[in-house]
Amino acid sequence: MTPDFFYVPKLLLKKKTSDPETIGVMDYFYLPLALGDAITSIVNLSMQAHETGTKKTRIFVVADGRRVNHQYHITRVNYYQHVNDLLPVYYCTPNLASLHVMYDRDNLDSVLLTSHLKGHALWPSYHNNLKRKVDYYSHIGINAFFRKHGFIPKIVAPLGYEKSTDQLFNNYLKGKFVVAVNIRQRQFQVDHAQLERDSSISEWYKFFRIAQEKFPNVTFVNMGGFAEWDRELINYPNVVIPRTLGFGLGEELSVLLKANLFMGTSSGFAAGATFSDVPYVITNYEHAVASRVELNIGESYPFANKYQTISWERETADLLLALFVEKYRALS
Repeated sequence: MTPDFFYVPKLLLKKKTSDPETIGVMDYFYLPLALGDAITSIVNLSMQAHETGTKKTRIFVVADGRRVNHQYHITRVNYYQHVNDLLPVYYCTPNLASLHVMYDRDNLDSVLLTSHLKGHALWPSYHNNLKRKVDYYSHIGINAFFRKHGFIPKIVAPLGYEKSTDQLFNNYLKGKFVVAVNIRQRQFQVDHAQLERDSSISEWYKFFRIAQEKFPNVTFVNMGGFAEWDRELINYPNVVIPRTLGFGLGEELSVLLKANLFMGTSSGFAAGATFSDVPYVITNYEHAVASRVELNIGESYPFANKYQTISWERETADLLLALFVEKYRALS
């Protein structure tokens, strides 16, 4: 008698499809629940779609609360909240046909096997999914793709947030030179991870005050959840905070991709700018990760355009002003 684990339903034995797709699996049993890593995963998934010539991409997010991942600040109590907060980023995937959330990891096996037998492209690959092995953080594969093709896939404005983003622009940003900003302040969050990457918030405040006086047509849009920014920001008339207006991550990503400029610490939203055409200055870039992204200190990404640069120094108000003025003059 054939053991149960060799049983394959007839449904799965169909011939390979004539319309192959790319299937992305974001398994939060081993992937970190982090915006930057999710964006980097989307780019890797899109590279797979390009290499295989598929026109549709489907994403399966695996969020099995019985198997909480290694991030110690995420527990069974807050796990699904973290998952739901991150979901809008996957609507930034080019050629996205559908997004599925699976709350039982046991159901993933049939998805993997069906996709494999039908000839769909998988990212991570079929075998890497089984081994739970994926490079979600380095730029090794991304840089190799760029050297081969001369471009990299870019994220797109998240589907479904067009009307609310238009409302945000029309009510608060109309006629303004819009600068999306993200000031990493992990000190305000429960996990206090890698505090050395945090920005000097007092220097940013000085910069905002100077900009208010010298550039009254400029509005800064602060990105991030309520636990990610200092309440003092509310007192700056040239700073708009979408979260205080009822908007969320979907609108923030849309604003980022429509902004005239992004300025911010090397963190999640900076990854969004990195994999877009939006002009940016990524500040306070961490020297320790230079080798991971195949950069020498002082360099910018090889796939960046002429308006996209990295600053490797810790922020001061004078440095932020100089970086802003350089971009502002080039883009105005």
